[in-house]
Amino acid sequence: AALLPILPRETAATALPSGYVAVEYVASHGTEFIDLGFAADSALRAEIDYQLSELRPSTYAGVFGAYATGNRFCVMVNSSGKESVSLGGGYFMQTATAARKTVAIDNAAVTVELNGSAAAATDGAFSVGTPAQNLCVFAYKSGDGTVRCSSCRVYGLELYESGVLEHEYVPCFKEATSEYGLYDLEDGVFLGNASGSGALSGPPVVLPLPAGYTQLAYVESHGNEYIDTGIVPTATTAALVDYQFLNVSPSTYAGVFGSFATNKRFSIMVSSAGLESFGIGTGYFQQTADTQRKTVLLDNQNTAVELNGTAVSATSGTFTAGRPGSSLLIFAYRASNGTIRPSVSRVYGVELSQGGELQHKLVPVKVDATGEYGLYDLIGRRFLGNASGRGALTGPDVPAECTVTLTAPMGVT
Repeated sequence: AALLPILPRETAATALPSGYVAVEYVASHGTEFIDLGFAADSALRAEIDYQLSELRPSTYAGVFGAYATGNRFCVMVNSSGKESVSLGGGYFMQTATAARKTVAIDNAAVTVELNGSAAAATDGAFSVGTPAQNLCVFAYKSGDGTVRCSSCRVYGLELYESGVLEHEYVPCFKEATSEYGLYDLEDGVFLGNASGSGALSGPPVVLPLPAGYTQLAYVESHGNEYIDTGIVPTATTAALVDYQFLNVSPSTYAGVFGSFATNKRFSIMVSSAGLESFGIGTGYFQQTADTQRKTVLLDNQNTAVELNGTAVSATSGTFTAGRPGSSLLIFAYRASNGTIRPSVSRVYGVELSQGGELQHKLVPVKVDATGEYGLYDLIGRRFLGNASGRGALTGPDVPAECTVTLTAPMGVT
């Protein structure tokens, strides 16, 4: 029989209760697992949509199920790079791949299916698998209770009893605890990491601004203030900065974003000669500075720079991945000797991506209780204020009419 479809993400989004956000997948990293709390019985059919991240672990590692000698109900990968689906006394085995796939293990029909097609046992013969241990996700539990965790993504899991859907687990993010896990739409239960080690992860979730903050169109600096993100750029970092210089003839170099080391720049700055430059690695693009609002993309992964959505070529040197080794600043840049060079500027929003995936979305805000201005990370869920100890960031008197949305690079939305 063909596999029944995993619940579409857009349907899951409407089916989940308030406080949970549907995500495409949940990922484990070799130490995490979810315990479903029950074992397989003779009428169970399991359908799991998954993708291996580690193809050759140091020992056996499970994606799903439970195991006892000659009595298996599980999906696993071994240290030889072989992926197997086991049912009772038999298993189907193939070379492990990182391709996303769907597997069905069916006790009632005594069959195994891979991507909708029947798979024959490559060792032994399939039989009913009812190991006594609880079924696990991101791992399997062996007969002695040992849990063997894997590194993988799970996109969905459905469990049927005699052909009737009993459990429908969808990947989600729990807002109250900032936790990723699976939500059972049938039982109305959230299941998180049971290992006590590591943390399940998933696609970053952009949540609304919490109570206590007012979103603004921009935040403004006055030549003394800056924000330290604490984030050090890597070879796959990309930054999209929506900003406006208000002083284009400072007495010395002044930055609106980034960090700098010789031939390792990742920064946006203006010079005392009135020249504005955007640089990554060993190259930079330079033009006459102006006070117009603009967006600049610094993209290490693709060694590219864009101005207002259009690629620009280096006017000096060659664009390479910029890794200055120090954290990125906003309203300033950090020079190679550690000197911080702030600017007079406005920032309307900043997005930081890693490996093509949005990790931080910073929007201008005012803290209602204190009147402090700064940026709030809608993904990291933290407020970033002035770190200089001098002056104060400011902003407009009225809140933003709408949420700042940057046109994110590399397919990020």
